[in-house]
Amino acid sequence: MSFSVDSHRFDVTIDDIRPEPHSIYPTISFTLNFSHRSSTQFDVLNPTFHFRISKTDFHYVGPLVLDSSILTLSGQRTVPIRSRLILDPYGLKKIEELRENGDIVFNVYCYATILDQQSKRYTCTSNFEVKIAKSDWVEKFLQAFKYKDVVLLEVPKLDFPELTKAAELLSDAWKKKSMGQFRDVLVDCRRALEFITSEVKKRGFITEDGNPDWNKFLGNKDLGEIIGTIIQKLSGYIAPGAHYGKIFNIEDADYALMITHAIANYVLHKLELN
Repeated sequence: MSFSVDSHRFDVTIDDIRPEPHSIYPTISFTLNFSHRSSTQFDVLNPTFHFRISKTDFHYVGPLVLDSSILTLSGQRTVPIRSRLILDPYGLKKIEELRENGDIVFNVYCYATILDQQSKRYTCTSNFEVKIAKSDWVEKFLQAFKYKDVVLLEVPKLDFPELTKAAELLSDAWKKKSMGQFRDVLVDCRRALEFITSEVKKRGFITEDGNPDWNKFLGNKDLGEIIGTIIQKLSGYIAPGAHYGKIFNIEDADYALMITHAIANYVLHKLELN
């Protein structure tokens, strides 16, 4: 695409599109070539490129992250700048849905500020398209991203004023999982479960030996025994001390979080009815 403001003209082309190696998030790497077409020197400030993908309407994908935010263009020369489009697993899945087993065509909206030698500023904008062929996307990019078509779970927020601490602990556990602090996820889950079972006992649902009376709480002996057993076993699993010498991984954190969150949501809603 071309930018032209007053006597200042330059072109921007994109090439060398490839998956970024060794990146934590799925990342597409580009080379932006800024070609000078004006007779005078000027600076290009904060060139910005926003990627969108279209099905029936435009869906925003994200901005390019450039290695440089200021370029000085002079003479008949080309300045290459590396840039990256960083995706997350949800965004990658959405792109897969929108491309409908075909090529990927990104619509790119871009703008930049030009600063000339007299310190005058000009703003310029443009649009263009970037295409990645289906064969390249499937064979190079998705393989490099180790993409798998998985179901992404939406976890509802726990909002119970009387048990704010339990909800905060579970929220914190989700954050710690994303930070790779898998052992601490189990600790937070166990503490959250302790707050919840304590509240059940405070409401009067307690056995003679001081344990939560799940049969009475749920009003059903069979269901009470099932839930009570699950919670008892879960309490043992989410006690890190019960796993001597184990190095916890993301699967351990996922298992603890999913079950604890489900039990918490179930019990807390029952508490609202009692």
